[in-house]
Amino acid sequence: MEQDSTNPNQRPSLDEASRVELRMLLLLDWMMAFDQLHAEKQDLEKTLIELQAQVDSLKKGFFKSVEEEDALHDAKNDLKEAERARDAVEREMEEVNSRRFHLSLASKDEDQLEPTLKEMEKQGWIEVGEDDYYITNEKGLEIYQKLTEQQESYVSHFDIYAYVDLQEGVFADPHIQRH
Repeated sequence: MEQDSTNPNQRPSLDEASRVELRMLLLLDWMMAFDQLHAEKQDLEKTLIELQAQVDSLKKGFFKSVEEEDALHDAKNDLKEAERARDAVEREMEEVNSRRFHLSLASKDEDQLEPTLKEMEKQGWIEVGEDDYYITNEKGLEIYQKLTEQQESYVSHFDIYAYVDLQEGVFADPHIQRH
């Protein structure tokens, strides 16, 4: 059943500029899945180097106190945890690798994707990386952070209304006993 277009409660259609911005934000969100994992992997690689240096330093010397043995044991455990975390990130990166857009996509005659990628590049949100895939840059990351902050604010502000039963006119479940 179609809605009556004269309904005063119906939201107006988005204008073209708003549609373009929405496409850009959705595409940015899509691309960030890989980019965030890539940044996390780089951070883990730095941590691994630091932890390995710490383990190597603690291994020096023949006689060690109990505290030194404990510190070495803890550093080795931290190193193993960081390696597991890096491996998990690499597996996730393989899963979301399909979310990356190659430069060749923007040169094909795509109805929505090509102009959106070009507009994002023009706005300075993305750039072409060394491997010819589009990547987000600092401005794109700032835009994405603002988007996620707005989403979190929206959710925290309106989450309270999820507990209102409009038919019964009650807040939360009155049958739950509070302590």
